[in-house]
Amino acid sequence: KLIVNSDLMNNELTYTQPIQFSESHSDDNELGKKFRIWIDTLPERQKETFELSRFEGLDHREIADVLKISTKTVNNHIVAALQYLRNCYETHQNEEKK
Repeated sequence: KLIVNSDLMNNELTYTQPIQFSESHSDDNELGKKFRIWIDTLPERQKETFELSRFEGLDHREIADVLKISTKTVNNHIVAALQYLRNCYETHQNEEKK
């Protein structure tokens, strides 16, 4: 389950921190939809790795076993995905302020 709220991206985001899409507030729901779109635009391997981590709750070793890649590669994919998503979120926030 992916959780997204507006405070989440403003605070430190680590690889172990789950992200959830909240259905309770329309603003959060809209942000959740945007995150889904952003996730869908990730390179395929980053997306797969990120989703296994965030949606399936697998740790780096489990993801490495499933994808037949090293744990270091798993880490690199997740870090890159988080950086991309953070950049998307920051761009979105800046556009909202205009």
